[in-house]
Amino acid sequence: MDQQSEQAVWRRVRGPGELTAEKALLPERLEALVLEESALAELLGSLARSVRGPGNGVLSRLALQTRQRARGLSALHYLLTGRRLRLRTPRPPKPGPLPEALRDAVLRTRQANRAYQSLEREFEDEAGDFRRYARQTEDNARSLTALLQRQLDRETEGK
Repeated sequence: MDQQSEQAVWRRVRGPGELTAEKALLPERLEALVLEESALAELLGSLARSVRGPGNGVLSRLALQTRQRARGLSALHYLLTGRRLRLRTPRPPKPGPLPEALRDAVLRTRQANRAYQSLEREFEDEAGDFRRYARQTEDNARSLTALLQRQLDRETEGK
């Protein structure tokens, strides 16, 4: 099936509903979030490989959850548009000192959380997914903040 035929099938599946300006921009917003979540998953995975001790498992779990969210967003994008995303996530630079990398991960996770909360309010058809992702990112930000605090406490004790 060629791309035009596939899109015609998806238009029939979605039905003749009205397409608002906000709804028309949703695929673009999803693409941006997929890129951001993929980059964050790479960062968290890189941190997990570099950290020894209890933080390693937490970072690995968060990287996996972040990848899963990116896949979920890609699937939603496909359902809305009928086309698959083929995005290349740029490799993140090698993380610097652990506290700085964790701080960056916390900030990026909170930014994703705000994006999910905004999407939840704007798109009632997909609100359940966005609400679940918002809760996940909120929990992830808390976990990352706790890791950062422990790391800062260790550094302070070592001085």
